[in-house]
Amino acid sequence: MQIIEITCAKNNPFWPSLHNCASLSGPSGHWTRDELVTLIQSKTASVFITVNGRRSDLAVFPQGSITLVRSHANGVWNDDLLALPQCQPKG
Repeated sequence: MQIIEITCAKNNPFWPSLHNCASLSGPSGHWTRDELVTLIQSKTASVFITVNGRRSDLAVFPQGSITLVRSHANGVWNDDLLALPQCQPKG
C-alpha cells in the first residue's frame, strides 16, 4: 500500500472550502481531489496529514452529489485539513 503525506491544498475556485479542495500536494507528488478519492476508495493508498504534531488520516466523505476528502483521527471527523497551507505555484 502506498503511504501519501499531504502538506498543502489548493481550493476549488467555485467552492472555496478546503473540504472541497481542487488538489492536494505533498513530498511525493500532486493529486487532484478525484485522484485521491480513487486511491482511498480502492485502498491502494493511505493518505494522511500532520497538524500541530497530530496525525489525521484522510478519508472519503460524501457530501450531496459530490465526494470530498476530509480528515479524521481516532474515529472522529475533524477540520485539520483546514489548517493546511495553500499550495504555492512552483516558480
